[in-house]
Amino acid sequence: MIDVRAGLASSDLSCRTRLGDGYGEAVNPVLDDLSDRLAAAAERHGGRRPAPRLTPDEARELLELARVVAHSSERRFAPLATYLAGCAAGRLASTEDAAVFIREVREELESEQPETV
Repeated sequence: MIDVRAGLASSDLSCRTRLGDGYGEAVNPVLDDLSDRLAAAAERHGGRRPAPRLTPDEARELLELARVVAHSSERRFAPLATYLAGCAAGRLASTEDAAVFIREVREELESEQPETV
């Protein structure tokens, strides 16, 4: 069972490796566990891919995208937006550019938001 509260309550959210911004090479043990479970479930349904892993840059950009979407539309759309971003990024010729790709879209959305005082 994934204990989301345990991962979020930890003072070391980024887990194994810490970078200056709080995101480590292993973004979060909860996400690593979830990735392993998703890969196992996919395999049970005929999929043969390694467990997906987020880089610190991808995690940062997905969280920023969620923030922008949550503040520009209904909050409940934020998780769906990150899902769509992941699906679209997975279709890139090289997933090495996923964080840059997500950042471009997020910045475009951000630029369309009215400024608040």
